[in-house]
Amino acid sequence: MKTSDNFIDRRQNIERRRRDRLIKIGQMIASELDFNTLFDVVVEQTNTIMETERCSIFLIDDKSEYLNAYVSLDLEKNFRLPKDQGVAGWVFCNEKTRISNAPYKDPLFSSTADKTSEFHTRNILCTPLLGRNKKCLGTMQVLNKGSGDFTYEDQEIIVFIAAYVSIAIENSMLYEEVRNSDIYKDKAISHLSHELKTPLSIIGAAFNRILKVTKENEDTKVTQPAIRGLNNVKRLMELQSIVEDIIAQRMTNVEQKYSALLENIKYFMEECGEDGASHSLDSIEELIEKITNRIAEILKVKELDPKKISLDEFLNKMCSNITSYCDERDITIARDIEKKISVFMDERILKTVFTGLLKNAIENTPDKGLIKVFALKRDDHIHVKVKDYGVGITKTNQKNIFKGLFHTQETRAYSSKRPYEFNAGGTGTDLLRIKVLAERLGFSIDCESTRCPFILTDDKVCPGKISLCQQINHIDECSSNGGSIFTLKFPDNIL
Repeated sequence: MKTSDNFIDRRQNIERRRRDRLIKIGQMIASELDFNTLFDVVVEQTNTIMETERCSIFLIDDKSEYLNAYVSLDLEKNFRLPKDQGVAGWVFCNEKTRISNAPYKDPLFSSTADKTSEFHTRNILCTPLLGRNKKCLGTMQVLNKGSGDFTYEDQEIIVFIAAYVSIAIENSMLYEEVRNSDIYKDKAISHLSHELKTPLSIIGAAFNRILKVTKENEDTKVTQPAIRGLNNVKRLMELQSIVEDIIAQRMTNVEQKYSALLENIKYFMEECGEDGASHSLDSIEELIEKITNRIAEILKVKELDPKKISLDEFLNKMCSNITSYCDERDITIARDIEKKISVFMDERILKTVFTGLLKNAIENTPDKGLIKVFALKRDDHIHVKVKDYGVGITKTNQKNIFKGLFHTQETRAYSSKRPYEFNAGGTGTDLLRIKVLAERLGFSIDCESTRCPFILTDDKVCPGKISLCQQINHIDECSSNGGSIFTLKFPDNIL
């Protein structure tokens, strides 16, 4: 009896260890997003726990005609077979697991793979890869078990692993789609940026010429329209510059940079052809010189000039300067800045980042509202916070505010106003630029926000003045209803 109990205990311990190992393997597989790395993990882990020589994954192609080998040490990378042939084909079509311990006697077995790879298959265990919607993605199989024939217990294990593999494959496919859409979005933004640059320069020059002529002739009839036109051109050029800055910061690898370079040169050549007056070329040497100068301009990287910046002095000065730009707004900007704390970074970038956050806060705070700026040192990090007691951001929009070209108002309610006006129509580029700079330079930006309960959806609009809100009895009540906090976190060693 005692011997029997010991045997049962040992058996249970073995089963427990195997189960724990399977769960860890499943977690490891399901957490991998990179398509190529995923398959390496699957092969290594599956062969280990199954004690097999080979592991192969076949995925159905886009036309649902062929099963393509994506992982197999014994097959070439472009190996494929019709979806209804071989053991893998039968498993795919029937969506059932199959064991073949004598494959050369199995009528379903195709020896094509063995002939191609010069590998001899002794036994096969193959199972379908079923996605979330029960659609079969392909098959997974292991070959040549080291300790004999495949068993029902082996079948249970491979089905368990395959469930995680299916999830991981779908996740990696979704990840690839998102990553590709980001690449296409960046390319589209870059294209639009280049398309805007030359026309805006020409239009701006035309408005300047009109203003000069009207001044010389003392003709004031078109002065104000020309000034308004020039101001709007300047605003568009500023936006184009921000977008160009974002694209430049996100070009992280050599291939992207040279692709952008070639695109830029292509646009320059088109400019030369379209605007002969602006690009009159007397010789091939002049054309080469212009192209060389343009390449140097494109590849030029703004050098960072990091230095120790006292936040007390810097933030107080910045708040005062920005307040002067929006003197028509009735907003209080309070400051709580610890003395003797500094960050080490490029002052130009710090100005860009802080201006963007404070501008965002002002544009989302109604008149008579409050904004607070904090700077403090905690846990060897410097925290700079911009807190507004404004309308707040909906939970849905909070997920997208750092993605760029995203505004929180409904499109039909969107209106372009002057900077710093309440509810000014922004494109979202300021926050995207800050996010990109943070990723590049090693600091972080986070956002917490509570939407005002009286305007929970984007189609509900705050009147822009607390005194006009019909939902509250006193101005102080507004500050407890909504608002946002943007926090910059700088490590001591930031450059």
